[in-house]
Amino acid sequence: MNFDFENIYIIDKNEKKEIFHLNELSNYLDLEYNNNHVIRRSIINRSYFYVEDKKIFFSKKINNLLDFGNKKRLDFKVIESYRVSGFIGAPFTLFEDLYCIPFLSKIKTEKGKLLLKFSLPQKKDGFYNQEEFDSYMNELIEKKISCYNESFLLFSGGADSLFIFYKLLNSRRSNFKNIIVKMKGLEGEFYKATKISSSFSIKYYVYKQYNNSIKNNFEEYLDNYYEPLQDPVAPFYREIIDNYDKGVANIFLDGQGADTLLHGLPHNLIVNMYSPNLKFIFNFLLFFFPSSITPNTRIRRLIYRAEKIINAFSKSDWMKCFLSTINISEKDGLYPFYRDKLDLFFKNFKCKHKAISLFFIIFILETREMQKYRILKRNKNIFLPFLDENLIEKVFSTKTKFFINKLYKKKPIYKSIAKYGKKISIFKTSPFYIEIPSDNGLNDYTNYSINYISKNL
Repeated sequence: MNFDFENIYIIDKNEKKEIFHLNELSNYLDLEYNNNHVIRRSIINRSYFYVEDKKIFFSKKINNLLDFGNKKRLDFKVIESYRVSGFIGAPFTLFEDLYCIPFLSKIKTEKGKLLLKFSLPQKKDGFYNQEEFDSYMNELIEKKISCYNESFLLFSGGADSLFIFYKLLNSRRSNFKNIIVKMKGLEGEFYKATKISSSFSIKYYVYKQYNNSIKNNFEEYLDNYYEPLQDPVAPFYREIIDNYDKGVANIFLDGQGADTLLHGLPHNLIVNMYSPNLKFIFNFLLFFFPSSITPNTRIRRLIYRAEKIINAFSKSDWMKCFLSTINISEKDGLYPFYRDKLDLFFKNFKCKHKAISLFFIIFILETREMQKYRILKRNKNIFLPFLDENLIEKVFSTKTKFFINKLYKKKPIYKSIAKYGKKISIFKTSPFYIEIPSDNGLNDYTNYSINYISKNL
């Protein structure tokens, strides 16, 4: 993407200041200046810019840009895409001519143009064996938690949180506690998580109550960020974390990103098994499934996933197959953009799984799952080991077969857990789901978000 410009401004604390060199952006925004460009390295903290009449305005918040010149034109192509897919990948926002700088993207100026380029992970020495992977993760986690008084682990008992759990047990600073969420339809997973905690004498806290402050958290987020809710657990997450974040030197660890980075997504298996020769069979099978279903119980999740898988297998090529699993069809106004970037990543890596991983990190994980960290009062106390930038670079420099084969995904995680005698199904997931009372409108959080933001413009 490129934009003609004559002036660049920073909007900070309701003040407009003209800047004359890109290195000045790093004084105000969570961007790093390096070799005549700025790059976004934080996957949580966002930066935005608005383009109008050859003037470019940068800010940490959309609402600052709305106050300085933006005509507040909603982008209905983006809105319609969001209503179907449930996410708005950067650089898009709800507003025309107002953009979010994507994770790991670079901005530079050249001959009167501002250039936004998608960056690829740098080449590093990859992993060659299980011992090297375990050693790296031990050191990564140990180094981080050593700076804090107390550690809390968001613990579901699933593979990713269990992997971190064992690393914390082996740490020289193993004074950590588990936070366990009790979810409807997943009572078995809850009791497994509490049993594991107790068997190692690890103290745990249980969160299981919906309360009215959740709606306040939701609306406060919409007021502060002017982006619709994309991760429905975000308002709950703030309630959970802030309850234990007392302003002291605590750190909260979460296994978020492991599936995405280590080729452990259901999408990876679907693409592995996809064959264009079978598309007609799956087109026929689609007639026997409901057109839409809310995945709020175990059986409904099963039906929902089955329908998505069959729909994906009915497509004419693997990219359409993958994009359909995230509800991006050829009718979507943003389909050409997403398809183009998926193709760019695939041509670079010559690997479907690495292309899917980078696509997911930049366009989905960054905008959807990261909302539950942006909503926190202090997100600097969150540590996501599987989204460490150095780890990302090492994984993308590692041969894909180290992580996935035809049916066995996220191999180093399951191999590490197996050392402790734990066997977990590679097909089982531990989704974070809390039922919201239907009388407050939050169940339909997509329309609620759009309507709330529109009314408050």
